[in-house]
Amino acid sequence: MLHVQNLSFSAGKKQILHDLNLTLSHGKFVAIIGPNGAGKSTFLKCLAAVTKPTSGTISIDGVLLNYLKGEDRAKKIGYVPQHFLQSFPMTVQEYVMLGRKPYIKWNVTDLDQQVVNETLQYLKLESLQQNYVDELSGGERQRTSIARALVQQPTILMLDEPISALDIKHQIQVLNSIKQLANENRLVIVVLHDLELASRYSDYVVLMNQGKIYKVGSPSEVITKQSLRDVYDVHAKVHPTEFGLSITVIEAV
Repeated sequence: MLHVQNLSFSAGKKQILHDLNLTLSHGKFVAIIGPNGAGKSTFLKCLAAVTKPTSGTISIDGVLLNYLKGEDRAKKIGYVPQHFLQSFPMTVQEYVMLGRKPYIKWNVTDLDQQVVNETLQYLKLESLQQNYVDELSGGERQRTSIARALVQQPTILMLDEPISALDIKHQIQVLNSIKQLANENRLVIVVLHDLELASRYSDYVVLMNQGKIYKVGSPSEVITKQSLRDVYDVHAKVHPTEFGLSITVIEAV
């Protein structure tokens, strides 16, 4: 279980996150949504211990996050940032193997290699494993970054807009794979801009606005005409379908 209590974050004199409280359980796919500047990515970075909150606490299964050593934290949390930067020659397999660092004591073991190979196959990257990362397309790089996080074998996976560089086919493939991880009792937290995909894949939605949590609940509870008006400043029609919600924006408020 991930528990957030009274979390705030400021950059200089500007307060970006305001007194956030949230409790999430393993085995769930959770989407963080909200307009630009709502604080979604900053919140995710705080949850992943990439950024230190100004105040408040984050605990995993009753243990405060800042009490965990780096390698122990890496075994619990896999984090995939929004932007993938790779500036030196390294193959896909070598890059993904870096995610095994918390487990490697002296040399790469057969188990490390097995985990990497199975993950590359899981994300359909096995044909690219000897390609250099800086030669990949944007979508291939994103999937490679996800693979590196997965080989950490984390109980919580956090991804910041993981499908932003992908075409429709690969968006669905990646989200299907991530959903399966949630079904295997991991907690998956994903920042998404596409509200229809968020409604399709999420068990819970966290809607943020101006650094605060506006509402938490099931997609149908959170993504409503009223919330779209209040948070996104649009008039919209929202209809349930077999594959989540259909959202039609009529006009800006």
